[in-house]
Amino acid sequence: MKKFLNRFRFAFCGIKSAFSEQTFRICCIFAALVIILMIILGLSIHDKEILIITITIVLAFELLNSQIEKFLDIIQPDIDNRVKAIKDISAGAVLISIIGAIVIGILIFYPYIFR
Repeated sequence: MKKFLNRFRFAFCGIKSAFSEQTFRICCIFAALVIILMIILGLSIHDKEILIITITIVLAFELLNSQIEKFLDIIQPDIDNRVKAIKDISAGAVLISIIGAIVIGILIFYPYIFR
């Protein structure tokens, strides 16, 4: 049981460490704003589920992006075009998830705000 609980502790330490990344903090602020809007506007349970899944995906992609960047900085601290390409692709994945989240947010919130 102790090993199982340690895994959660390690995971929470990783999330805590991610808060040192400005982009992760910004994503968390937007996630909190979306959750507040969900509550204020009284969204349907289905809409809330979609938004929570979307938030989770964006935050998970940002964590993976941070992990990839930190790993690459360790194995290749000098400037390298191959490393830059990998980092850019990883950041692109985050950007795509954010664009998708914005589109989903507009589609869900629009009817509630402009009814």
